[in-house]
Amino acid sequence: MLALKIIGAIVLVIVLINLIAVGADVRYEDGEVRASAKVCGHLFQIYPKPPGKEKKPKKEKKKHGKKKAEEQKEEQEGEKKKKKEKLSLPKDFSKEEILEIAKVGIHAAGSFRKKLSIDVFKLWFVSSDPDPYKTVMTYNYVNDAVCTLGILADRAFRVKKSDIRTATDFNVGTPFIEARLALSIRIGQIVHIGLAAGISALKIMRRHKKEHKKLPKQQAAA
Repeated sequence: MLALKIIGAIVLVIVLINLIAVGADVRYEDGEVRASAKVCGHLFQIYPKPPGKEKKPKKEKKKHGKKKAEEQKEEQEGEKKKKKEKLSLPKDFSKEEILEIAKVGIHAAGSFRKKLSIDVFKLWFVSSDPDPYKTVMTYNYVNDAVCTLGILADRAFRVKKSDIRTATDFNVGTPFIEARLALSIRIGQIVHIGLAAGISALKIMRRHKKEHKKLPKQQAAA
């Protein structure tokens, strides 16, 4: 019974983690860009970096300490290099196999369509320029762009809320822009897409490995 309770608790935790929504919230207001990460509806500002505590000045290290730090750094760089070599694709991959893996990546990117949610899209734009002709032309250009991109966005994503307002002002002489884009997706959806892409890529790499193991035997037989 205890084992079943533990397994049930683990499964419940995994399910709850998969339901967690993550995303981003980017705003342009008063001539400034602000970007925040979003987890469970809570925003954590990442740009510009929020003011933090002042760091205490570090004490100077002794000479033997510096030598040890340099040796550790060299070891870490060596480990990183080995990991990169393991992760990189072998040079003997054929063009067809590379194309297959590229297709897997493109398919994975396309899977985010309709799963990625646009929670808020806001664009307030007032076209204004000392030249009235430029004011009208810019206003028309922005409206055309909004219409075209809006149709594409509706097809590719789930748009929950949009607030688009455009206007002209022939008196101010400088344009006004205020924008916001809030995106979200569940962790479970990211994991599902990542696993599907990873399994597909792994199959290609295993097949490649098997084929190249057969080559020495075929050459020896010939």
